[in-house]
Parts: sequence; structure tokens; C-alpha cells
Amino acid sequence: MPHPIRLLSVALIAGASLLLSAPAAMAQDAPANGASSSGVDLRPSVVQIHATTREPEMTRPWTKSAPREATGSGVVIDGGRILTNAHVVEYAQRLFVQPYQSSDRLEARVIAMDTGIDLAVLTLEDPSGFEELPPATLAGRSPNVGKTVTALGYPIGGDALSITEGVVSRVEYAAYGEDTFGLQVQIDAALNPGNSGGPVVLDGEVIGLAFSGLDFAENIGYVIPTEEVTLFLGQIGDSDAPEPYEGRVQFFDWFQTTENPALRERLKLDRETTGMVCTVPEDREDNPLKKWDVITAIGPYDIGNDGLIQWDEDLRLYFEFAGHELLDEDGTVPVTLYRNGQTIEERVPLRSRRDLLMTHLKGTYPRYMVVGPMVFTPAYSLHTERLNLGFLAARKSPMAERFNSTRAFEGEELVVLASPILPHRITKDYEAQYFPTIKSVNGDEVESLEHLAELMVEHDRGFVTIEWHDQGVKTLVFDADELREAHLDILDDNGIRRAWSRELDDVLEDEFEG
Repeated sequence: MPHPIRLLSVALIAGASLLLSAPAAMAQDAPANGASSSGVDLRPSVVQIHATTREPEMTRPWTKSAPREATGSGVVIDGGRILTNAHVVEYAQRLFVQPYQSSDRLEARVIAMDTGIDLAVLTLEDPSGFEELPPATLAGRSPNVGKTVTALGYPIGGDALSITEGVVSRVEYAAYGEDTFGLQVQIDAALNPGNSGGPVVLDGEVIGLAFSGLDFAENIGYVIPTEEVTLFLGQIGDSDAPEPYEGRVQFFDWFQTTENPALRERLKLDRETTGMVCTVPEDREDNPLKKWDVITAIGPYDIGNDGLIQWDEDLRLYFEFAGHELLDEDGTVPVTLYRNGQTIEERVPLRSRRDLLMTHLKGTYPRYMVVGPMVFTPAYSLHTERLNLGFLAARKSPMAERFNSTRAFEGEELVVLASPILPHRITKDYEAQYFPTIKSVNGDEVESLEHLAELMVEHDRGFVTIEWHDQGVKTLVFDADELREAHLDILDDNGIRRAWSRELDDVLEDEFEG
């Protein structure tokens, strides 16, 4: 994991990607053939994507948001597939692909998607539609800084294909989203909604997909390079049942630069010794890293005091990028450490994902359970993205205290009240807004949504007492018989057709109706 200063910079990039849902046309003139100076015309390979999406309603998890029409871009690749951004097709209920210079909209479906790296693969429902859609060629690597590239897509402002140019201004290893890191290419052009998923081209080959822009800066846009696209395609495979995308392996330790003189003196580093100091080792039994270890090299790559390695003649990257190339069959990479005045050779285990307590939805809808006037759901990362963490922290909410934590035990979840208490006569004087986290039912600590369902079934007589982790939230006490009697009325009053998500059928189907 990059050190805190670097993480701040990539967080700004990731945050901006959320503010602008899609990239855009660039201001300079493009070659007359519409693709590249090589004479290869990729225009017929570029398609417009039309999606009707219904996103989750986090405060009403039993339903979905109103339909929203959106457009994006995509490029045809080998195997009769279309490559685009995940955010273009995420939560799509209806999906059409419109070929270049065609009025036809061909029905399509998503066959693979990862919202972390923001890539998705589509296929047409009728494969014969690919007969006139030639596949584009993916380049072997990202372009060097200073190269002029061409972007093709369908940004807002018109229906025709847009073809524009920009110059590569930066290539770096940075954050995408959802614990995902990888290469990013920055170009000196603003990117607008609608260009998302469109190819960026050099010498007749696709060097990446446009995926975001910054709304607070001019002439800055970002491209997912072919190194990440190829890794994604290789991991999911080409079958109709793709494997899940795991992404690049990472260090989940915290590192810091070693440029401060006092810090270097504390670590006993001479002038020639450079690297990154480990300030918070990941808490794993097989992790050989200790606090104050300085990683001076990863494999054959020497690490600078800024954390960068010389990846090739023209490119310096954050040292973590080399982990994927150096990974052995046992899941470890070789590193050189400086510890207490001695140089040590070690092998550090790496992995792609952490078992996060608050997981990402990744195109799915939240699990939920309605019990009388209470609506419960697990705490997801989307909650912490949308809520005021400062307010939650002041209230001692576990969502604030553990927003980037891993599970303490298998299956652990924080369970929150997803909606204000639904109105009914049994809720007199009760209120509990702003997603409080449930602590216990009749004194039994809640471990997950499924465990909460089991507890509600178990405590179906006498009184049901609900307590919260959050300070200042009222304890709720219900008569169990009244709670059961009110259940159907509350469902009917709020138009809730299904009282819980299907994952809870085995626990609840014989206990509550609705």
C-alpha cells in the first residue's frame, strides 16, 4: 500500500473519477482518417453503448432507484466481445450497442465486470451482429510520455463519433477504487461524459480506455492502459462463465519515504542507502516485515527514497508495481531489507484482496431484512462514501472506527438500520436516524445480518430489546407479539413486496410472512 502522502494524491484522483462519470473529447484536430497516423482506421471498431440503469436505494434496500438513461463508448476486441468501462454498464437493466454510422441498436449483455479496475466486457445477444464489427488490436504496453494519442468515442454534445488528440503527460501506478491499484496514463486533455470506455489509440493500436477526468482542472484526463486491460482479460478468461478478476498483488503494509534527516538518523541510514520504511506492518502471521524495516529493493529493482523504481529506460514507477511480475508460485516476492544496521534478504507474501469488513457491492444490490418497523442491512463501503464520517466518529459509530478494516472473524459484518424507523403505533417516541449500527438483541451481540435474523427468530416471545453501538441512539423495546402483528401492516403501508433478500430465506421463510 502506498505511503500516506502518495495515498492522498491518488485519493484525489479516485474521488474525481466519481465526480465525472465519464471522459471526453479533446480539443486538438485528429488525423483525417479518424484513427492514427499509421493509416489504420479504427472507427468501425468503436461503438456507442446505451444503458438503462437502476442503482441501489441504500435507504430503501427492498427496491431500486428510478430508471436512468446513460450512454458511453466501447471498442470491439477479439472473440466477438466489446470492451468498455464498468461504470458505463453497472446496474444496467437494459443494454444496447450502436455500431459506427448505424441507426441500429443491438441488444447486449455484460459477461464480465470489475468495478475496482473499472472494466467490463459485453457480448451481443445475437452474435451475427458482430459480422460488420471488426476487432481492434491491443498494444503491448502503454505509450511513453510525450507521445500524441488519439481518442475515439461518443461524448455528450452530439451523436456522431468524436475523434480528437492529446499528449501523454504522465504514466504512474495509482489508485483506481475498491482496494485496486494499477497503471494509469494521464493525457493533457479534458474528458467528458460519454467518452467513457472509448479507445485511445497510437499507431493503429489501442493503448487504453478513457475512463475519467478532473472537473476542477483543465486538460487532464485518465486512461486505463493496455497493461491493466490485458491483465483483466487474462484473469477472467474467454468463456461464457468468466473467472472473477483478482487484480494485481499488493503490499497491505503502510510505508513512508525516507527523506527526512532525523528519520534517516533514527534508522541509521547512510547516504547511499535508499528505500521506503515500513511504519505499520500488516498483521499477518506469515508477514516477515517489522516496524522500521526499510525496503531497499524489490527483486532486482532498487527503491528510491521516493518509493520509485526504474521500471525501464523512460519510466519510474512506485515499487509495488513490480510485485506482480516478481510473484513466485508460493505467492511471495523477494525483497531486500535494512534492519537494525543489517541487510537482510526476505520473501514477502502478497495478495490481491483483503477480507474487508465493509465490502463493495460490485454491481450487486444490498442484502436486507425488514422486521416490523426496522430495516436492516450490512454496512457497505458505499455507506462510508456517502455518509459524514466526522458525525459518525463523534457518535462512536463502528462504521467510522473500522471503515477500512478487515474482518475480525470469518463472516463478520456490521449491521445498520438502513432506513428511519417506519411509522406505526408501536414505534411511539422511537427514532433512530443516520444509520446506527446494531449492537445486540436481548443482550446477544450481533455478528452479521444472518446472525441478526437468527436472533430475531430466537427471541420471538416476550420483549425484544435492540441496543446500538452508536451513542445517543435510543434503545428500542418491542413486545414480540405486537412486533409480529405489525409486520404485515408495515410492509403493506410501505409497498414492500419482499421483507428480506433471498439469502435469508432459509432462516426467515417460516417465521415471518411477507
